[in-house]
Amino acid sequence: IATMPTSRGERAVVTLSDPDEPVPRLEELGMPDDMLATYRGAIAQRSGIVLIAGPRDSGKTTLARATLRSLDTDELCLVSVEDEITQYLPGVSQVQVQPQFGMTRAAVMRAAITQHADLISCAPGSYEEIELAVRGATSGALVLGRLPAYDAASALLRLMDMGLEAYQVAASVRLSL
Repeated sequence: IATMPTSRGERAVVTLSDPDEPVPRLEELGMPDDMLATYRGAIAQRSGIVLIAGPRDSGKTTLARATLRSLDTDELCLVSVEDEITQYLPGVSQVQVQPQFGMTRAAVMRAAITQHADLISCAPGSYEEIELAVRGATSGALVLGRLPAYDAASALLRLMDMGLEAYQVAASVRLSL
């Protein structure tokens, strides 16, 4: 439930979700075969940043969850940094951000890097968070970053708008889609 005071009274939005709803497989998302092959190649590299870009409600989180589902959770340490856990993923360490207790996105990302996570799924929204994503990506983790942007190309520009240098983007981003 999200509420907001307005000039005409309180506005409320209720989002309903089933945490036990099965996560779709990558093949079920309707991605063209050549794009799926390129994507699978990028997530198989096991380091760098794979950016999932798109406007709100475009399927960024669904693709990230399907990706996590597709990986071998017995062999890999997978960490998902989430504002709210709305769907449970077996074998994935899902961490809900709780700033009031010091569990900010940056703090969780820092802990995941320290614990040598193989994959960190996150939605970096600040310079500190994107800098941590680069640090994780260049130190051996695959970072699956969800970024609100119009398209894949503008996502790269958005990283630079957030404060990254062009060389940092070039050194860390493996794929932007």
